[in-house]
Amino acid sequence: MKFKKRWMLALLVAGCVSAAHADLVVLERDGTACSLSPEKVRSITFDSGRMTVRTVDGTMQTWEVSAIRKCYFGTAPEVPTGVSAALASRWVVRGDNVMVSSASASVLTVLNAEGRLVLMQHVVAGTSTVSLANLPAGVYLVRMNGKTLKLMKR
Repeated sequence: MKFKKRWMLALLVAGCVSAAHADLVVLERDGTACSLSPEKVRSITFDSGRMTVRTVDGTMQTWEVSAIRKCYFGTAPEVPTGVSAALASRWVVRGDNVMVSSASASVLTVLNAEGRLVLMQHVVAGTSTVSLANLPAGVYLVRMNGKTLKLMKR
């Protein structure tokens, strides 16, 4: 059965390479994205609740299936590098605090420069304040409701 899955995925990858030259994109629930060129993908396997992508150079990337929000062939979404006008009215940064406004309860995540989750906090509808005081100096991505804010903490 494992051979059939690998064979079918290889056909899917080969079809995408010739048809659209689209990347394999894995969007995680924490908002991070990984994009791999189909020419570099040797195999994709699913085993024990994990998805593993092996590349032609021998490296492997593994995800828990439960942590994957979406996996598709296409282009990876762009990650904003600053505060856009749309975000400015919803996010206010004061010192070590980020104040956010949301129409409904949401989850706010903070990722470090390496893309690792360093803080996750549930926020209520209305205005909430999230403290970043316990985080060391560095660059962080704050994400909520599909929006991203890039911060530098000194």
